[in-house]
Amino acid sequence: MDPLYSKAQRQVSGKSKTSATSSKASSKRSKKKKQSPKTQTAGQPSGTSARVASRRAPRQIDRSVEPSGDGDAGVGKKWSLRTMGLLHVVDAGLGLSCIIYGAIVHVAGVTAACVGYGLVLTLGSLCGGVGYWAKTGKRRGLQASSIAGLFAAFLDVAGFVFTLVSWDSFIAFVEDNAGDLLLNDSSIGTIESLKIILAAVFFALACIEVFRFFYHEE
Repeated sequence: MDPLYSKAQRQVSGKSKTSATSSKASSKRSKKKKQSPKTQTAGQPSGTSARVASRRAPRQIDRSVEPSGDGDAGVGKKWSLRTMGLLHVVDAGLGLSCIIYGAIVHVAGVTAACVGYGLVLTLGSLCGGVGYWAKTGKRRGLQASSIAGLFAAFLDVAGFVFTLVSWDSFIAFVEDNAGDLLLNDSSIGTIESLKIILAAVFFALACIEVFRFFYHEE
């Protein structure tokens, strides 16, 4: 055999082996590249779940940043309760004053009016206090307070109308019974100048009692 031919044949076989080895290495590298995205550590989210989580994250942050109305509602309810408590205190004080004055004067009609009106205000205030702060009988206390408030509102409206319509006859009655009503001339003169103020007070009390009635009904 020709030595040149044998040398050429060895070179060709060597190149074929080298090409086969390189092709195997490249195929292994391509397989590793294809398998690498699928391999992940334990607990690490996949690509799809990571993208979904990243999309949901801003929404969750926005929800946490959005101001809720619960705090405002709680503050409003707290101030409503305080206002109603103040109204009950005013009713109790006014009712007790009327009862005391009606008990010490010596005119039967004035005594009956003052004591009756004072009892309505005082009992309504006490029932409202029971309804707000007592653990038992809460509903009944609020219902009794609302009924007393509505009845007191009717009395306040009657006083408002009487003040505007029959003020002169009222002043004449006060002058005739000044001693029994524990009044002097200066007190009568002061009462004569309070017509508009007393009418406004009766109207305001009627509005307050109506507000209390509807507030308890809610």
